[in-house]
Amino acid sequence: SHPWAIRDRGAELELERRGEAPDAPRNVVTRDGVELVVSASARALPTNTVAGLYVSLFSISLTGPEASVDQWMIDGGLPPAHNPLRQSTMFAHQFAGGPVLPDELGDACVGEAFRAEFCARVTSCLVVAGGADGGGAWHVAVQVQHATHYRFEVYLGEPTQGCDERGLDPAFGQIFPWWAPPVAESAVAPRSAIAEHAALARFRV
Repeated sequence: SHPWAIRDRGAELELERRGEAPDAPRNVVTRDGVELVVSASARALPTNTVAGLYVSLFSISLTGPEASVDQWMIDGGLPPAHNPLRQSTMFAHQFAGGPVLPDELGDACVGEAFRAEFCARVTSCLVVAGGADGGGAWHVAVQVQHATHYRFEVYLGEPTQGCDERGLDPAFGQIFPWWAPPVAESAVAPRSAIAEHAALARFRV
């Protein structure tokens, strides 16, 4: 997979707000990233039910055999690899249930020397609501700055402070992709321990 140009409606609206936008239809802002589509069933998100769509992106760099790293994680009390919230659980424990705290370089990484390094790139939340027939689908765009393996985890939960309320506007996530901010800009405290509906996707850049 390779990053591609994805429209950033939020940046376009900010230019319009500042009076710096070119005349339509030339006011188009794009950024390079990867776009994923998250779907929820009517059962998971009934009509008009408001929820937080929690999204996390993790980069994974293995310096040891994958089987060895996997066993090390299981021995440390983490869920197995097929659990959709494995990395979310790791970082929730690392930061005592609070938001991820990036270092001065904007990174938030944990790992074991000569085994693996895991970095949280995105831990954010979009406020969404079930559509007229329940459920819905949202387009989420994320930045990928490193050529490595990525794991994208998502779940529904109660919205918390810091969730982006623009998701109630179809322009963000439905008509146009919603850009999930990197942890250096914004991070939301996880609620993965009480998530009922979760999924994951893996890809390599």
